[in-house]
Amino acid sequence: MKILLPIICLLILSSCTKEVPSERLVERNGIVYEVNSTTPFTGTSVYDGRLEGTNSSRRDYKNGLLDGLLVVFYDNGQIFLSSHYRKGLNHGPRVTYHENGQLETKKNYKEGKEEGPFEMYYKNGQLSYKGNSKEGKTDGPYDMYYKNGQLSHKGNYKDGKQDGLYEEYYENGQLKNKENYKDGKRDGLYES
Repeated sequence: MKILLPIICLLILSSCTKEVPSERLVERNGIVYEVNSTTPFTGTSVYDGRLEGTNSSRRDYKNGLLDGLLVVFYDNGQIFLSSHYRKGLNHGPRVTYHENGQLETKKNYKEGKEEGPFEMYYKNGQLSYKGNSKEGKTDGPYDMYYKNGQLSHKGNYKDGKQDGLYEEYYENGQLKNKENYKDGKRDGLYES
């Protein structure tokens, strides 16, 4: 029962969130306000882009900054983007989808910078890239794939620069070439 009461209170508060059409909001010096207001906006902005042939969206704000969920929709109603924000910066998962509903990218952010594993997918749902980010830079091993699922490239990044062994493959899986990198520059080994 002790856990249930805070959950109920949170649900009640979130259902009372102020929802405003985006055309009634204005940005001044990076802060969002309702038109003719001097108080930074807190609530949800909604935009129905179908009327103008563009994407629709829902954006949560707190004290005039994006804070919470941002969702953008294709004109067919499918989700294009779902991203979490804190104090105006990407913070948490960010996912995009192809128009056919298939996953396109999966990333994570911390205080506005990419952080952790990320993946990219082809329209057919097949994985095209997987890697890792650290403080906004590509960092660690990565793999790239052909549309048929076969590995096309693999390598490593350190602080955003190619570092270590890099291998490239033909679509049939045979090794095409390999080379070594250090601080983003080819170093030593090269075989083709």
